[in-house]
Amino acid sequence: MRLPLLLLAAFFFSFAVPGTKSFWSKVRVEKKLADPFFTKRQFKHSWYMIRHEDGSWESTMSDSAGKAIIDTTRYEITARCLVNKDTFNVLDEADAWFEKDTLRIRLKGMSASFFARFDIDVHKDNFTSAYSTSFIYPTELQRWETLRQQLILDKKSYKPGDEVRGRVRYECLQTVHAREFGTADEQPINIYTDTVWVEGVFRCRVKK
Repeated sequence: MRLPLLLLAAFFFSFAVPGTKSFWSKVRVEKKLADPFFTKRQFKHSWYMIRHEDGSWESTMSDSAGKAIIDTTRYEITARCLVNKDTFNVLDEADAWFEKDTLRIRLKGMSASFFARFDIDVHKDNFTSAYSTSFIYPTELQRWETLRQQLILDKKSYKPGDEVRGRVRYECLQTVHAREFGTADEQPINIYTDTVWVEGVFRCRVKK
């Protein structure tokens, strides 16, 4: 078993529902919402797929990279949202679905060492959003408090099967703690507090 697979397994077993603090804001609607991202479909392969100069593929998750694996790891880029304006930290997948009368939108991105997501709930003319991420270190505890948020959509309402186009701008305060092992109560120690920005666009269809 290769190292990336070990890291991924550690990540999944250590992931816990994060703590977030958010609020509701008004949704802006721009029927002619435009961005170059909306005009062209793009695709990529999962982070663990490596393409060599000779055109061959390698999967760091298995010992083979046959056509079936190459095909199933290819997905459409449905979001382009940078985290802290970092081109290596991008939320590039978007999903949307209804839970009763609430439209839920989830943007996500994944690499060998972290998983990040941005959740948006739209109810009538209002929305709330929250950013969260998880690293492979099981001792870390993270909390996020929304400071500012903006959501622009291309329609006032949607139904299953509709395409959703949107733009987000978001800022939150991230606090990271780590548990001090060996103590009687294992109280968390504050490691650092930082500000996180998320900004970009997304396009996806509401699941039927």
